[in-house]
Amino acid sequence: MPAPSARIFSLAESSCSLCARPGPFAPFAPGASLRETRCPGCGSSRRTRDLVRVLLEQCLPGRASARNPDCDRPEQGAAARERSLREGLPELAGLRILELQAQGPLHQCLRGLPGYQCSEYFAHIAPGQRSAGGVLCQDATALTFADASFDLVISQDVLEHIEQVWLAFAQIQRVLAPGGRHLFTVPLHEGRNWAQRSRRAPGGYLEHMLPPVHHKDPLNPEGALVFHDFGDDLPQLLAARGIRARLAGRAPLYPPDKLCCIAAEEDYERYLKHRAQGSHAMFFLYNSNVFMAVASRFSQENSGSSRPKCP
Repeated sequence: MPAPSARIFSLAESSCSLCARPGPFAPFAPGASLRETRCPGCGSSRRTRDLVRVLLEQCLPGRASARNPDCDRPEQGAAARERSLREGLPELAGLRILELQAQGPLHQCLRGLPGYQCSEYFAHIAPGQRSAGGVLCQDATALTFADASFDLVISQDVLEHIEQVWLAFAQIQRVLAPGGRHLFTVPLHEGRNWAQRSRRAPGGYLEHMLPPVHHKDPLNPEGALVFHDFGDDLPQLLAARGIRARLAGRAPLYPPDKLCCIAAEEDYERYLKHRAQGSHAMFFLYNSNVFMAVASRFSQENSGSSRPKCP
């Protein structure tokens, strides 16, 4: 069965999908990324609000079948768009949810659910242990959870910062229960294919295939290194590794010629200028794209128990 087409979300939002605050929502500064517009009520970004729209439309039990990942119901999805996450929380109470971050507006909404767990990656803490502040440390390439532990895994702009990203995708598949889903956002370089920007050489040092790029990181003042520029071929790359994934929701915020690209020397010089000025949001202009990967028996069988080999 062909994958359902992505839901196209309007540029103008009538309300926040998390807290129901009426829209529209303006950029926090002229020229800043529309993907990062903030709701003044809960502080959510546009990409988070779009992820929640997909969650409400396609992942709530009884709206899109948890056992039929190809089920997409436009008439019910339209009704779901009018509700906020806070209104839909009772329907999530029976789900086991893992979010690969432990802060932010979505975390604040979900943290009271009985089946909700969250984590961050800390280089100085062993996976499965907790920080001094009580936050669980997890390495996405070696999750310490048992197989089939979760019905839903959420990651927002995390995967591009993981060197062994295909290993991380396989580990997320491993901990998903049958019928479970991985909702994720990544900056998507539309019109291009995947490119690896950096990697660790056998000696442990960083090797840059493309000039190094960092995104802002609330846990690291130096920023988070970008290992991967994901492109239009992401679903195909995952399919080659036994993972069914599709673009589930999309807000086309920019025409192709306005999207961020760091391919030429002048592009990199502009990036360095914005980084030095602290104006990252003026440079990293992307459309809002939300992907969904469905638990795959093939992928789970080939993922191993704790450290799967990347196909």
